[in-house]
Amino acid sequence: MMNDTDTDIALRLAAWWESNARDLPWRFGRATAWGVLVSEVMSQQTQMSRVVPYWTAWMERWPDARALADAPKAEVITAWGRLGYPRRALRLQECARTVAERYDGELPRTYDELVALPGVGDYTASAVMSFAFGERIAVIDTNIRRVLARAFRGEESLGGSASQVEREMARRLLPESDKVSVVWNQAVMELGATVCMAKAPLCESCPIAGQCAFLRNG
Repeated sequence: MMNDTDTDIALRLAAWWESNARDLPWRFGRATAWGVLVSEVMSQQTQMSRVVPYWTAWMERWPDARALADAPKAEVITAWGRLGYPRRALRLQECARTVAERYDGELPRTYDELVALPGVGDYTASAVMSFAFGERIAVIDTNIRRVLARAFRGEESLGGSASQVEREMARRLLPESDKVSVVWNQAVMELGATVCMAKAPLCESCPIAGQCAFLRNG
């Protein structure tokens, strides 16, 4: 459960998100759930600025799971271009085939069904649940782990997989409201990507610098 300080941080982050969120084409309800999933797969280990043109062209060519499922493999690899790790493209097509065959072309709406899809792990399933379906679920990626570790524990997040402590903290800090929890996930992730970066964080631009345990600890 959030205390008064946690609530203050959540409010500050929500206001910051409202004014500073990057206008990415899959945000703000402009993409289907499938489009959100594609954006998350493309964004793994790839800068968002590089993803936008590939995502836009990809979704124009294959706007849903059925379209991608039927595409020639060579065309899928070519369209992936320079995003790197082309195996992701093939796994995404495997996912599309499963969605087309098992779910009549529509993404399933439960975490367990999503995480069972080819190429979909905990983070991607949680992100789709939150960002596409508006469900209350903790989304945990590298950026979120770094922000929460610095702001609330006053230390750096360790590499590797998320620890149990990090997962419990992410769940504890998640606002109770479905709608507010979505904003929270988006705002914390955006802060980690654009302000609270791993190297040379822009603390002078951070909306929660005054409440940050990491800065208090020097």
